[in-house]
Amino acid sequence: MENMKSADRHKKLKKRLTMTILINLLVIGIVLGLYIVLTIQNQMSKQSLWVDEEMLLIQEVFERQISDAFFLAAYTEPYIHDLSVDEQLLEDVFLKFAKSKSVYYQVKFIDRMGMERVKIQKDGDQFYVLPKDKLYNKSDRYYLSADFENNDQVYFSSVDLNVENGLIEEPYQPVLRIVKPIFRDNLFCGYIVLNYDMVTVLSRYQNTLNRTDNQIYFINDEHYWIVGPEGTNAWGFMLDNRQQTKLEMYDSILDRDMHNRDEGTSVGEKGVYTFRRFQGSHTIMTEKVNILSDESWYLIVASSFGAIFGTGFKTILFLGIVFLLLTTTMVYLGNKRQGERAHEEAVKRDIEGKFRTVTESVSDSIIMINNHGSIQFWNRAAIKMF
Repeated sequence: MENMKSADRHKKLKKRLTMTILINLLVIGIVLGLYIVLTIQNQMSKQSLWVDEEMLLIQEVFERQISDAFFLAAYTEPYIHDLSVDEQLLEDVFLKFAKSKSVYYQVKFIDRMGMERVKIQKDGDQFYVLPKDKLYNKSDRYYLSADFENNDQVYFSSVDLNVENGLIEEPYQPVLRIVKPIFRDNLFCGYIVLNYDMVTVLSRYQNTLNRTDNQIYFINDEHYWIVGPEGTNAWGFMLDNRQQTKLEMYDSILDRDMHNRDEGTSVGEKGVYTFRRFQGSHTIMTEKVNILSDESWYLIVASSFGAIFGTGFKTILFLGIVFLLLTTTMVYLGNKRQGERAHEEAVKRDIEGKFRTVTESVSDSIIMINNHGSIQFWNRAAIKMF
């Protein structure tokens, strides 16, 4: 009988422990789920604000470049007579312009045949006029192939590495070219080409790669890295040994989401991302300028899962495990105490039964009185006597 009761108690204990563990795991799961969702939403909000700020900066860069291109074209036009170039005067104007702006790697005038006629080169903090033997024909360059028709047009190239005489310049020099045509009396005379030095902009993004929270990546419209996380190689669309270094190899979920839409958020394989596609033509708030370029880029603000959750996830998990252990221990101890009380009551009932059996079987009168004189017990013999 006692063995059956013990087995029943163990069965009830097992059931209670199982229910306690399941309920605790459910609570831990709900808390962790809420923490993950709220943390990701909060991080995406921060990322969105950062993308907005960066897009404003990029817009300012584009608008300054367009303004500079139009200014230099207007300044250059009077020096062009009968499609010939007063090169000395242009060199002086271009050199002063380059020094005053200091953000252009090269400032060039290219004639209508594609030949460089004036070229200002940046070298560190210095600017100088390149001699004639350093001027090349650029007629085969893609950025001169735009269908220009009037002075209200401008073209933005892709962001790529500067190429001289058919070779990629080393050390690598990332540039963004702004091409402005010059028409005089409806006759095409040539191009103003500003090679914007992208080092400053890209360095801003590269500096974020050392951060533990948010990082900024920059890719072109083919999803090749220009600035990417550690372990990725930039300029794969120009360098043969890096042809396979695209976004899809780093995070295929993010790559898929960015193919499906121009902006938004993504929970990828390695973290949480907010991205936005932009073009030079999308940033210009005027109808007077006709942007011919269809080049586009993506700005990505990325946060790894480790950076997002940090110690918070581990803390909640640790506290959940501690709570689980405490509750299961309390259930176990409570069940043990309940078993002990049941055993004590059984022993007590057994003793009382034996005592009553003995006292009722004797012929002598037995009376039990407490300290206050109250009768607590008497047997049958005592009842008959009194």
